[in-house]
Amino acid sequence: SERTRFNLQMDRLDMPSLPSDDKPAVAALAAGAPSYVRPLSQDSMAGYALTRDLYGTPALIWRVDIPRPVYASGQDTLQYLAASLSLLALTSVLLTLILIVRTVLSRLHRLSDGMQAVASSTDASRLLPVEGGDELSDLARSGNAMLRSLEEAQRVQQESEARYRALVQLSPDAILVTSRGQILFSNTGAVRLFQAEPGGLLGTAV
Repeated sequence: SERTRFNLQMDRLDMPSLPSDDKPAVAALAAGAPSYVRPLSQDSMAGYALTRDLYGTPALIWRVDIPRPVYASGQDTLQYLAASLSLLALTSVLLTLILIVRTVLSRLHRLSDGMQAVASSTDASRLLPVEGGDELSDLARSGNAMLRSLEEAQRVQQESEARYRALVQLSPDAILVTSRGQILFSNTGAVRLFQAEPGGLLGTAV
């Protein structure tokens, strides 16, 4: 015990004070097992050996208590592994959230801001920002195509209204547009007919 620095204990098998914890070891060794080991705690274990007398009868039971550094190292390794896996999972989640924010949510926010800017703008040629080559960019391109179609339709309507207004203005007949008893529009023929100033008939009662 002094040489190995382990707690070494010897008991006679014919003693009535044999510890009950050692009886399973005695039974296993008496059945022919060369040695017997059982854990005492997470930090130590007990090893048993049997000594027989001259007649081959079990006489002495030897017990040595030794530490379990390999088990303790294994437990520490498992704890480190669990902590590393938790840290890795947390890092993966954070990286995924950052990636989603940068590649999806921020672009959706900019696309929404672009739609609001187009909706509040009087410039019919204003378009949505297009970023990347995925589904969000396809959505922005589709929106820009719709805005271009609306711009073209508005341009055609304005040209048609301008031609219609020019024809009405150049007509030799007097043309008045009224609503609720007031003149809203008068062409050149009406101004000449009523001998009024240009625009002088607007707002007058019929």
